[in-house]
Amino acid sequence: LLVEGDARWEFRYLKSALERDKRVELSTILFRQPFLQLLNRPFLDSRLPEVAALKQQLSNTDILIVGDVKPTNLPEVFWQAVEQAVADDSLTLMIVPGRRFMPHRYSSATLQRLLPVSDAKQQLAERIRRTLPDEAPTAFRLQPTVQASDLTMFDFSDPNSNENQMTLSSLPGHPWAYAGVPKPVASVWATVDIEGMNLDARDMATVVHQYYGFGQVVWFGVDSTWRWRRRAGDRWHHQFWGQVVRWAARNKSAAGNDQVRMTLSDVIIDESEGVDISVRWNPNTAAQLEAAVIEAVVESLDEAPLSQPHAVVSQPRTLQLSPMPSSPERYQGRLSGLEAGSYRIRLKVSNSRLKLKESIESELVVQPRLSTELANISCNRDFLQQLSTATGG
Repeated sequence: LLVEGDARWEFRYLKSALERDKRVELSTILFRQPFLQLLNRPFLDSRLPEVAALKQQLSNTDILIVGDVKPTNLPEVFWQAVEQAVADDSLTLMIVPGRRFMPHRYSSATLQRLLPVSDAKQQLAERIRRTLPDEAPTAFRLQPTVQASDLTMFDFSDPNSNENQMTLSSLPGHPWAYAGVPKPVASVWATVDIEGMNLDARDMATVVHQYYGFGQVVWFGVDSTWRWRRRAGDRWHHQFWGQVVRWAARNKSAAGNDQVRMTLSDVIIDESEGVDISVRWNPNTAAQLEAAVIEAVVESLDEAPLSQPHAVVSQPRTLQLSPMPSSPERYQGRLSGLEAGSYRIRLKVSNSRLKLKESIESELVVQPRLSTELANISCNRDFLQQLSTATGG
C-alpha cells in the first residue's frame, strides 16, 4: 500500500516500478491529484477507506509506504490502525519523509512511538559544500553500515557479470536527506556522506530500522532513489524496491501466533548455503523468558526409499538460538551444513515457565549443489572471443 500526498518524482517512479512488477499487488492512495471533473472520481483513490475496511486492508498488506502527506489527511485513527497492524499482524511500515509535512508537521503520539528516529533534521548537500563552477552538483551518497552488511535489499551484485559490481555508495547521489537520531532500540542501516567531507555519521543516520511488536518500521530519509535510473533505466531502482518488498513479505510470512513468530531467511537453499532463523516473542512474555533455552529442532521429512526400506533417515538436529542483546524478546541463529532434502524446522522451549500454545514450525528445502557449469549458464562472450582468437577459430 503506497500512501502519498502529492505526485512527487519519488512517488511517480516508485508507483511505476511496483505496478510493472508482476509479483506485486499494489494499492495506491494519492490525496492531491489533477482532477478535471471529466470523470466521476479521480483516477487514483484520494481518501482513506473507513476504519474497519482500513484495518482489514492493513492486515493483508505486507508493506505500507507513507510519503509526504499533510497531517489532516492522516488522522490519529489512521496511525492507531497502523500501529495495531505493525505490532500484531507483522506489517512493515516504511516512512519516506518529505520537505513539507512528514514528520515535522505531525503531533501524533502514535506516529512518534512508531518512528525509529527522533530529532530528525533536513540536510541540504549544497549547504554543507557549495558546488564550484564546472563541477558536478554536490550530493549525498548513502553509506551502508556494518549492521546492514547482510541485508538483501542493499545487494546490487550481479553474479553473472564480470564488470565492477555496483554498491549502494556508488549509485547516483541525493541533493537532500532527512537524518535523525536513532532511538535506543533502533539499528542504523545507512548514513549519508559527501565525497571528501567525512561527515559525522552520528548526525547523518538516514536509513534506520526498528522492530515494533511482531512488525517493523523503517525510516528511509531520501526521496530521490529515482536518480538511480540515470543511464541505467530500471536496473538499480527496480531491483532495490523489488528487494525491499520481498524482504517485507518474508517478515509477514512468519509462522506463529499472538505469542511468538518464527521466520526463516529463505525456504529454498542449496547445500552450500545456510539459513538464518529469527524468533520474535510477544514483548509481554519477556519476563517469562528468563533463563529459557530456545532451540530450533530440524527434522528430515524424507522417507527411506522403497529400494532401501531399512536405510537410516537422518536424526533430528538441534540448534540453540541466542537472544539479541538489544532486544531480549528476539532470538536468532544460523543453520548450515544440511544435506539435500526436505526438512521441518520446529521451535522448542525448555527451562522456562513459558509454554507454547501450539507447535510452531516451518518447512525448508535444501537442493543439491550444482556444478559451476550448471549454476551459471549465461554466455561469457568475452571469454569465448578470446578462446576463438587464441585457437584460430
